[in-house]
Amino acid sequence: MAEWGPYVAESAKMMRAVDEEIVLSASAVPDAEWTLALLKHAGRYLDLVSIHGYWDILHGVDNVSDYLTCMMATENPEEMIEQTRHVIATAGFTGRVKIAFDEWNLRGWHHPGGNSPEALAARERNNIPTTYTMADAVFSASFLNACLRHADVVTMANIAPTVNARGPIFVHKDGIVKRTTFHVLRMYHEALRANVVASAVSATPLAHNGKSVAAVDAIVTADESGHTAIVTNRHPGASARCLLKLDGIPLEGTLEAEILEGETPDSHNSVEQPEAVLPRRTTLSAVDGYVEIPPHSVCVLRW
Repeated sequence: MAEWGPYVAESAKMMRAVDEEIVLSASAVPDAEWTLALLKHAGRYLDLVSIHGYWDILHGVDNVSDYLTCMMATENPEEMIEQTRHVIATAGFTGRVKIAFDEWNLRGWHHPGGNSPEALAARERNNIPTTYTMADAVFSASFLNACLRHADVVTMANIAPTVNARGPIFVHKDGIVKRTTFHVLRMYHEALRANVVASAVSATPLAHNGKSVAAVDAIVTADESGHTAIVTNRHPGASARCLLKLDGIPLEGTLEAEILEGETPDSHNSVEQPEAVLPRRTTLSAVDGYVEIPPHSVCVLRW
């Protein structure tokens, strides 16, 4: 740790001597001791600090967590962002150094060490379809919402990997399977408008094994043509009756909607059933501002 900051500083100086316009990022963690030391030595040369996050750790033992256990981690990415933001501010680089959340996924890769036939074969467990359920979809939406709420400081957010293993696309000899996380990323890509709107969410807690998170999470974006809200209902079995207000006024009327949900929280796509979980386009009626959001779902609302 003591050597990392000076090493980054010297490397950055040499790289900027070749290209003054280069954008530089250095590996960091949401920890004051490590990242403050890095920024003390190298902050004036950096554009970004890079943090990584996996919350279902499966490196040595592929014991995939259940839906509710995964939901208890949905607020952890925002905590990491806030911690890193605080460290950047403490170092005096607010507005100068941003955050690259350049490696993230709910579930870490299962990759036991070594190159023995047994170790290599074990890595194929990353491709088991039942791993990638609505838990992965709802977690990914929660992650993206956290990044959007902190879009002034989070300027990069790269899911890892992209294809196979834990990726949103699974390629096999006869085609591809779009996992639940693929559909979330596509929905956000198409739904987001240019500006993140300041918003507040108040929701009942969802509890499990002594932990709790808000049962509902949301982000709102806008441009000159309208607004889009993306609402996640983390509850495994109960719909959420959500009151939507804009400038304190309840929304009324028909809202365009796209909803990603499954028959159960463990619903997933596979080679045999590649479309078991698909987004559906529909409309929702806002009555006195209230709309119903299905359980374990990601819902895009436009007005």
